[in-house]
Amino acid sequence: MIMVVNSSGRLALPPATGDSFVDETVGKQPDLAAEAAIRRVPKPDLPWMITAKEPAMNATPTMSTPFPATGTAFVAGGSGGIGGAIVRALVAQGSDVVLTYRNNAASAEALVEELSSTGRKVRAVQLDLRDARAATTAIDAAAAEASGLHTAVYAVGPFVPLKFISKMTPEEVSRFLTDDTMAAFHLIHAALPHLREARGSLVGITTCAAERWANQDGLSAIPKAAVNAMFRGIAREEGRKGVRANLVALGIIDVGMFHQSIAQGDIDQTYLEAMRRNVPLQRFGRAEEVAEAVAFLASSKAAYTTGQTLLVDGGFTV
Repeated sequence: MIMVVNSSGRLALPPATGDSFVDETVGKQPDLAAEAAIRRVPKPDLPWMITAKEPAMNATPTMSTPFPATGTAFVAGGSGGIGGAIVRALVAQGSDVVLTYRNNAASAEALVEELSSTGRKVRAVQLDLRDARAATTAIDAAAAEASGLHTAVYAVGPFVPLKFISKMTPEEVSRFLTDDTMAAFHLIHAALPHLREARGSLVGITTCAAERWANQDGLSAIPKAAVNAMFRGIAREEGRKGVRANLVALGIIDVGMFHQSIAQGDIDQTYLEAMRRNVPLQRFGRAEEVAEAVAFLASSKAAYTTGQTLLVDGGFTV
């Protein structure tokens, strides 16, 4: 491949097609003699060897301090069982956190109180992510107050009843696409300008049913498949801006909506035992195990990881 430094000091690459190479700045055929001279310059002196800017945050995170000294993490759904565990993990690793709740103010306030002695700034805000304008307002305010946003976590999800696709109604599918897929898009849309500035990280909670189909779990898997595509798209398109995007795909986690399904009678003891036998580790997951995976992907420890799905499912998808 021919490499030419154009007049602005940037690397100009040949087009993907068979068209003749034209310098992107001056719009003319390059001087081949000059091009050859450029290629003979020792590599350390080549301007195009400098490929990334330093992070905009005041202090660059390291392995021992995985999050920047300034800025905050924004955890959508941080008042839930899994979301709360994520908030605790981020705080334990040195990040300030803004967490959101939709209806459960008591749970959010209790979590803020629990973490008040950690030395980190933790606050809760009410947010319905189905409202795009409200999402932008909340995230802009969080970034302004903390002088930046280095992490956004999508841990929101409506309670999903177990149904075969043949039993779903168009209205149900449309509602779950709004409550989940569009909610994720609203978070991404609002957070992306701040994550670009911070060269930050986006982490989403998804389902392992998008990898291995689980009967009657379509109202979760179908919207999450679109969420997964968005996160991979962000990883591909925004990597040049320093933004990373990854997913944590869950199996059966013994908290939150899993308990709600049991309480509603969707899952009985026979079903529970069958599910447990389907998991190679022969047990269900814990919220803390999910949280550690999210904190890792959000941190500088995963600085070269993007576009990936980390399965926390006990081996269900094997």
